[in-house]
Amino acid sequence: MTASFKKRKVDASRILTAARDSLSAVVVKTSSYVVGQVYDVPLKRLRSNPANARALYAASGIDDMSRSMREHGQTTAASGFVDSDGDVILIDGHRRLQVCEKLSWTTLRVEIRPVPESEQLLYLASRAANVERAEQTPLDDALVWRRLLDRKIFPSQVALAKTLGLSESEVSRTLALADLPGRLAQALAEQAELLNLKMLNALREYFLSQGEERTLAFILEVAAEGLSYREVEARRKALEHGPATRPRSERRALQFRGATGVIRTFDKEGRLEVS
Repeated sequence: MTASFKKRKVDASRILTAARDSLSAVVVKTSSYVVGQVYDVPLKRLRSNPANARALYAASGIDDMSRSMREHGQTTAASGFVDSDGDVILIDGHRRLQVCEKLSWTTLRVEIRPVPESEQLLYLASRAANVERAEQTPLDDALVWRRLLDRKIFPSQVALAKTLGLSESEVSRTLALADLPGRLAQALAEQAELLNLKMLNALREYFLSQGEERTLAFILEVAAEGLSYREVEARRKALEHGPATRPRSERRALQFRGATGVIRTFDKEGRLEVS
């Protein structure tokens, strides 16, 4: 094989490679999403937010949204951005995605946003959307913050508190909820009226005192009876200290100068009473 033939073969290979790359670039360009536009994205091209601010979704909430979307369609677009593979990463809209899967729909309407500069900003965008709809709960915060801190997305509790504009004590009290077992966390997610920081911490203390099974039953009682967090604390303390008992005594009749009375002796306490 002559040198000139080898050179022509190499040049042809380069031309073919360049042609394939050019064609690929055209395909990517013509199929890419435009920031600011809304698209019906196939579910198979959607990916979950790795820094999603929500950790728990109530089954009742999924059912309610399913009925609404079945009747009215998807009235509000989710939001997401396009990754390097051409897939759409959700920023907000995971519950709508679950509903689409439940209804066997093949697409989700998504508004395309710019690619976040960091995973920290991706989390903040997700949380802001939930806070705006009053859907973010201390329990979600606890579970997600623990995960973000473990992954060093936020270097410390102090940095997390500063970024969110919260006090360090509030962040610490919230993070303590991450110790709740999964069954308790999901049971609480179904009781929206219990998802405030004071009640959640009272129930966490109850769990640490009484265990998982008793706490599961107690959560239903608290919701049904509308107990306050102070009543939850009082119930726990009563169980820890046991029922109040009156000291045992022996009673003897007493007569003295025509008067009658009673002598009570408390042997355990070493005292007596005369009346």
